[in-house]
Amino acid sequence: MIIKDLSNTQTVEFWELENGDVFKYNDILFLKIDSAASTSNAYSFENKRKNTFERILKVEYITSELILHSPGWTEEQEDSE
Repeated sequence: MIIKDLSNTQTVEFWELENGDVFKYNDILFLKIDSAASTSNAYSFENKRKNTFERILKVEYITSELILHSPGWTEEQEDSE
């Protein structure tokens, strides 16, 4: 999996994000996975674990694209296609 930061960022409160949105907090990339404030509601790509964010916390929304590849894929294969 490759995550590309397209650098189109916007500061928003956590509750404004949709499930599946990518955001940055303290220079760490996260994926919003739930809207409830009382449960693990975000996944950290750095720590590979769930985290809990408060609804009003300011985060940096990142316009992103998630591309999944099969096992064994390398970036060189994409360049040759």
